[in-house]
Amino acid sequence: MKIEEKDFKNLYGSNKNSKWEKFLKYFLWVVYTMASVLIIFTLVNFNTFLKKFNFWYQENISNQEADNSPLINPDRPRNSTDDIINVPVVSNNSIVIEKINVDIPIIWNTQNIPSEVESNLKNGVIHLKGTALPGEKGNVFITGHSSDYFWSTGNYKEAFVLLDKLVIGDRVYVNFNDVVFGYKVVEIKIVKPSEISVLDQEDNHELTLMTCTPVGTAFNRLIIIAEEFYKR
Repeated sequence: MKIEEKDFKNLYGSNKNSKWEKFLKYFLWVVYTMASVLIIFTLVNFNTFLKKFNFWYQENISNQEADNSPLINPDRPRNSTDDIINVPVVSNNSIVIEKINVDIPIIWNTQNIPSEVESNLKNGVIHLKGTALPGEKGNVFITGHSSDYFWSTGNYKEAFVLLDKLVIGDRVYVNFNDVVFGYKVVEIKIVKPSEISVLDQEDNHELTLMTCTPVGTAFNRLIIIAEEFYKR
């Protein structure tokens, strides 16, 4: 009987080895593909991640300096007088969130039309037409990018990239037609893009901020709800 090449390869269980080699090749292909996607994703959102890292670094340095500094009246409660004294300068028709270094123009009464939304987001954050304006009863709804493609134009592609760093009690200031309104964060949540209840208008004075999350995706929406506490 003539031994053929395929028979010779099977002498030492080459079939088993062949199956293992196929599995290994497939596994490596999956790993390389995932690594490539991760690298591309990081490069596309490099500026976004850089801002998050810088915030983390500065926050940790500040905490270390605070730990090494003497405390002055640590038990003194904060009150409304403090709120008034510490109000930052807010340019006309802008939003300021000192904690995350936000000082950005607001484009008011933007219609919920994709082309108009995208166009106005290049110039700042947008207030959605049909929701309350500052000073009115209801929900002032403002949204902005957390990230965008690096080749996209505009200076506000990461306007709300650090919005997830806010906690209950943090302050947001909005200047509407040269009147400054102050809001304190009362609720933070993540919802699906289809959750339209975030636009509800109640019989109070509140502000809702929205951006996409996780960074670099549009899977969910980060929602920050704040109540008005100051007006001047």
